[in-house]
Order: sequence, then C-alpha cells, then structure tokens
Amino acid sequence: MVTIPAGRLAQVFVEVADTLADEFDTAEFLHMLALRVADLVNASAVGILMADRKGQLQFIAASDESAKVVEIFQANTNDGPCPEAYRTGKPVVNADLHRADPRWPRFAAQATAAGFSSVHAFPLRLRDQLIGAMNVFSHQTGGPLDESDTLVVQALADVAAIGLVQKRTINHGEALTDQLQQALNSRVVIEQAKGAIANAQQVSVDVAFGILRSYARNHHRQLSALAHAVVTNSAMLDELIEDVTPPGGGANRGSALADQRKIDAEVRETRIRQQQAQAIGASADQSAAREPDARAAAAAYGQRADEREKYLDLREQRLDVREASLARERARFDEHRNGVETREQKADERDIDLESRRAQLDERQFSIDVQEWMTPPSQPDSASPDQSRSDPGEP
Repeated sequence: MVTIPAGRLAQVFVEVADTLADEFDTAEFLHMLALRVADLVNASAVGILMADRKGQLQFIAASDESAKVVEIFQANTNDGPCPEAYRTGKPVVNADLHRADPRWPRFAAQATAAGFSSVHAFPLRLRDQLIGAMNVFSHQTGGPLDESDTLVVQALADVAAIGLVQKRTINHGEALTDQLQQALNSRVVIEQAKGAIANAQQVSVDVAFGILRSYARNHHRQLSALAHAVVTNSAMLDELIEDVTPPGGGANRGSALADQRKIDAEVRETRIRQQQAQAIGASADQSAAREPDARAAAAAYGQRADEREKYLDLREQRLDVREASLARERARFDEHRNGVETREQKADERDIDLESRRAQLDERQFSIDVQEWMTPPSQPDSASPDQSRSDPGEP
C-alpha cells in the first residue's frame, strides 16, 4: 500500500477538477493527470489513451517516454489492458506481465521489452459514458496497488472524465470528441516541438518537454499553441532557447548544456540500475515460485527433444532416399550423355570418310580433265570413193 498524505491528495484532486480556465488545454491537462498519478502511487510510468470520433483509442499523454511506445502499440493493435478497461468499463489491477496471459500476449511481450513487470488499467468514465483509459506501469512484479490505492486512482480518472465532460458543457455544447480530436492533433505538434528543442539543446525528449511546459506556464501560453509556434517559426524556437539559457553567453550556455547532459546520463544510469536490481529480484522471486514446475517443464522439454530427434531421423531418411534417386537420375543422364557423345563421334567419322571420298573423286576428275587436255584433237577422214561418185555435181 502506498501512503498518500491527505493534503497532497486533496491538492491533486483540485488540480484534476480545475478545467474551467480560459486557457484550458486538453493535451496538457491529460499530461498533468499522468504525472500526478505516477507521483501519488510511485508508479514507473503512466500513459493515457482517449477515444476519437470513431471510438478508436489514440495515444494522448504519458509521464515518461518509455510508456509512450507501449501506449502507441496498444492503440495500433487494440491489444492490452487499456483497450480492455475501455471496453468493459472496469479496472484491471496487478497484471503480471512475466506470466503468459492469453488476454494480451503481444502487449505483454512489448511491455516487458520496455522494462515493465506489472500493469494496471483504469477507465475514464462518467456513469455509462467511456471516453478513454489510463495505464499505470511498474517495474516491480505484482505492482504496489492494493484496494484503497485502486479506489484513489479510479477516483482521479473519474474526476478527470467529469472535468472534460463539464468543459464541453461550458463551451456551449462543444462535442467532447472534438476536444479529444484537437488533443490528438496537438499531440503531433507537441511531439515535433519536443524533438526540435531536444535537437537544439542536445537534451533528452523528457527534458525538452519540461522546457516547453515551463515556458508555456511562465508566459501564460497554451502548450499546443506554443508548440505550433516553435515548429512553424524558428524565431520562436530561438526565443525559447534564449529563455532557458543562463546569463553569461555561450560559455555559460555550453556549461549548462554539459551539466544537463551529465544529469540526463546520471538519471538514465540510475534508472538502468534500478531496473537491473528489480529484474534480479523479480527473477529470483519467479525462480522460487516456479520451482515446483521445473521438473514438469524439464520432462516436457525432454519429450519435445525426443520428438524432434525422431522427426530429424525421419527427415534424414527422406533425404537419403532423395539422394539415391538423384544418383540414379545422374547415372541415367551420364549414360545418355555418353550415348550422345558416341553418336557424335560416329557422325564425325562419317564426315571424315565423306570428305575423303569427295577428295578422291575430285582427284579422279582432275586426272580426267588433264588427260583430255593433253590429247590432240583428231583430223577429219578423206572422202570415200563411193561418196565421190555419189556426188554428180563435182567436176
């Protein structure tokens, strides 16, 4: 159970219920809600999904960048405790992500990869009207929430939902879905502004968002409007950077940036150490809890290994049969190739024989031609007496 001071709890409820300001910004309001809930129950991270005009959940706010990726995954796949809380209108408490949960296996894998061990989900509702859901993540298996903590977090979620619906009424019938759609659009611009500030200042995205929110509060500007100005106007980005730059010029600014980077590195290192320590403790707890099932798991593993070995033996036999078949095909192919080569050899021999005979014929023809050329032509014979007497006209 988390001990929450009464004064602090009352202050948070007042902040969550205050939606009547003229400069009210839905995206900033929901981000404040995520930060306050994470602080009250010592959660590792808190994320919020809200329904759009079509009733589809969309990511709006998170207290930490690590929860943002998991929340976007839920919104895209509709898989996880947040969609379940939104559909049923009931909270999901102390869900252990290290155990195979058939309800949302893909979400569990994504959340554990992000370093979370347990999760809770609370619907944002007003009576029967559901407008979204809120995730509370923890690095500790089982989570710190008991029944009283669950009631407090659900009450905060209900007050936030009432405040959003009340803001709709005050705005002369403006649809709540329009507010949420504006928040969705604002979130995209805010993410772009965070990236621009982080790149310009060489700080983490969380620190960049803190700079953006601080400037908006100090200058009484809406967060979404300021983010839009930073993204579309480079002069606004320069003004914001100068506002957070300490006096003394470039040297002091470089020193401040170096200090900020050092702080960011220390924060990341501390988080990594905490996660490692929690993971070691969780692993030890899980090993102790799962020890009775170790023998059964080992037996099942051995059985699967035997089955796989049989399968591999059968596959090896099939490969041997196929190899023998290929060898026979290769032998037939070689035999056919040898037959073709033999026929080609015989054809070559016939060609040679034909060429030889053709040469012999050419020699004989040449000899005949030479002989005819060397033989003189024969003289015509004298006329016979009979022929002379037969010609009466000759003198």
